[in-house]
Amino acid sequence: MTTRKSIIMLNDIQTSEAWIVVGDKIRSDTFFGYTDGLQTISVQYTEFTGIFRLQGTLSNNPTSDEDWFTIIEKSYPVEPMAPTGQRGDTGIEGFPTEGNFLYLRAVMDRNPEDIEPDRQDEIDGIFGKINKVLVAL
Repeated sequence: MTTRKSIIMLNDIQTSEAWIVVGDKIRSDTFFGYTDGLQTISVQYTEFTGIFRLQGTLSNNPTSDEDWFTIIEKSYPVEPMAPTGQRGDTGIEGFPTEGNFLYLRAVMDRNPEDIEPDRQDEIDGIFGKINKVLVAL
C-alpha cells in the first residue's frame, strides 16, 4: 500500500495582502508515482467574497500564466443574497479532481473588476479570507 500525501497549497491568506494571491506550484501526484490522477482539494474560508481557482499545467517548466489552465473555479458567496457568514461565505469545501497534471496551484481572486462596482472602494476586512487550501495526493 502506498502512502498518500497532504500538501498545503495556500495558508492563512489575509485580506490586506493582495487582491489576487497565486500560490506556489506544487507537484501533482504524477511526481510521486501515482498513476490514477486523483486529487482532492480542501478549501477553508472565512467571510470570503471572491473566486477560488485550482489551476493545473502539463508543462515541465511553467513560466507564465499562459502555461496554466483552470480545473476548478468557484465564486463566493455561492448565494450572494444569503451568505453563510455575515458578509461572505464561511465554511470548508472539498473538490475531487481527476487528471495527470504535472503541477497544481491555488488562486484566491478578489479582483475589483470581478466584484460589484459599489463595493470596490471598501477597505480590508470586507472580503474575508481563505484560511487554507490543502491537496491530498
